[in-house]
Order: sequence, then C-alpha cells, then structure tokens
Amino acid sequence: MLSSVCRAAAAAGLRGPMVVLARSAATDAGEGPRRTCLHDFHVRRGGRMVDFAGFLLPVQYSEGMSASHRHVRQHSGLFDVSHMLQTEVRGRDRLSFLESLCVADLQALPDNGAALSVLTTHSGGVVDDLVITKTPLGYVHLVSNAARRNEVCKLLAEAREKWVAKGKDVVVRHYTPEDWALLALQGPTAAAALQPLVDIDLTQLRFMTSSLAAVDGTERCRITRCGYTGEDGFEICVPAGIAESVSEQLLACKNGSVQLAGLGVRDSLRIEAGLCLYGAELSEEISPIEAGLTWLVAKRRREAADFPGASSILQQIRQVCPKYAMYKN
Repeated sequence: MLSSVCRAAAAAGLRGPMVVLARSAATDAGEGPRRTCLHDFHVRRGGRMVDFAGFLLPVQYSEGMSASHRHVRQHSGLFDVSHMLQTEVRGRDRLSFLESLCVADLQALPDNGAALSVLTTHSGGVVDDLVITKTPLGYVHLVSNAARRNEVCKLLAEAREKWVAKGKDVVVRHYTPEDWALLALQGPTAAAALQPLVDIDLTQLRFMTSSLAAVDGTERCRITRCGYTGEDGFEICVPAGIAESVSEQLLACKNGSVQLAGLGVRDSLRIEAGLCLYGAELSEEISPIEAGLTWLVAKRRREAADFPGASSILQQIRQVCPKYAMYKN
C-alpha cells in the first residue's frame, strides 16, 4: 500500500507530497517492469522514472511536485496513464455479464455514458474500482487499475468461462499498453487545449460521457470527460503511433498552458479532491460502504440484491457508517 511508493520515491531521491505506488506480481517475480509507448518521450522530457504497478512511469518532472500540483489546479496537466487496464466486453449478454460482477445499473446507463463502479467480492470487499462506458457500437469499454491487472483479468476470464458454458454470448478483449496510449488531460484549461486537435465539439461532451473522435486526424479514438484530480478533464485513448505527436501538440498549445505531470501529482491531487485509491481506501477487506462510496450501489441493484457480496453490502448500507472514507478539507 503506502510503503511501496515510499520505497520507490526514496530510491528516486524524491521529496514532496506523498504518492502511492504499487508493484505488480510480474515485477515482484523478477520479470522486470514494462514500458508504455511513451516511455522514451518521458525520458527525453526529464521524467524521473519509477516502477509503478509493473510499468516504468514518471513520478515527477523537473519543476517538482508542488509546482506541478498548483499548475494542474490553475491550468492543465498531461498524465500518461497508459498502464491502466483497458478492456472491451462484447456479445449480446455483455451488460448482464458485467452486472453479475459489479454494483452499477448498466441497463439504465445511456449510450456513451460512463459510470464509476466497483467489482465486488462475495464477502462484500472490492476487487477493483473502474470506469465503465456503455457504447452504442456493441461493446462496453472498461478502464481499471494497473495494480489490479492480474486480479481483474482473472475475474473476467473465469466469469466469462462460466457464462459461455451456459450458452451465453460474452467476449472479453484487453488492450495492450504498448499498442494503445491513454492520456489524462486534467485542469480548468483542458477543453481549450484539446479542442483544436479533435473533430467533435467538446462543449457538447458532458462530464462522464464519452465519444469516438478523430484526434490529430486519426479516426476512432475515444475521448471520455472524466478524471482523477477533481478538475475538469479528459481521458484520451489513441493508438501508440500518434501518442507522442498528440502529447507534443497539447504541450505546445497556446490555449491551455499544459505541462507534463507525474504519478506524484496525480496522487496528491486525488487526495486533495477526496477521491479513493485502491490499496488505501479500497481493498478486498474494505467494502464500498466503508469507503464512503454507498452512492455507487445503484437503486435497482439494491432492490434485486443480485451482485457479489450483496448481503453484506446491503446490511452495511442499513447499519454501518463509513470507516475509511476520504474527506475533502
């Protein structure tokens, strides 16, 4: 949990706000960290690289974490979050399949709508938190935590096997971070910085909605208005081949004053915004109710009580106050 980032930050000689890093099973087994498609770009830009969830990623840049934190709050920061697990779930039974694993009401989610949710254990704990986007194109797009990649992949694979054995139609495909980049552009000037690069009107893309768009002339990239900083912002999924060009253009834009930002700032911003982190406020031993996330459990799902851990979670909703909730000062 907290100790892993302290070790990584100390090894990199860092000082500043607390950041939380996590190592993957692959790294702990000695296989070595992977690289996102923007690794060399970060090195050239002076990023201080550390092992985060089995990937080499920048924890900070030359301006330091405090200055970078303020810049995101006042202008915008560009984060490489390509290490996060992106997944497509297809097939006619995709919504029911996912609802059997999480607490969201995906039937009620509109096309191109996105929802924060949690995958729950049978005892009421959390396997992972994730953003689920329902597309009108025959698939659901998931973004979950890199540190829980192995657990989420195993959960989806085992659940799918059971569903297919019953004659259900479910297909699961994971994106590879070497082939796809996920950029998080966060801050009050994010829309102004991104607008010149895309072919959609960002004023029409509301918070927690998503759209396919051409980014830097490349079709069928995904843009979701969401983030993990408490600011306005976007997560931009693009092919690896254009990731560096898009990043350079965002940094060079005159509208948004965009700077690169690292993992340290991402963590200090989410703490300031009162947002939960898996491994700190969420775990297989901490329920969404104990984490102060009761609102994630949709009304229809409460009434049906048909998600993993429903008995325990619903009892906590009736009886228990949050124990681990993050609160904004």
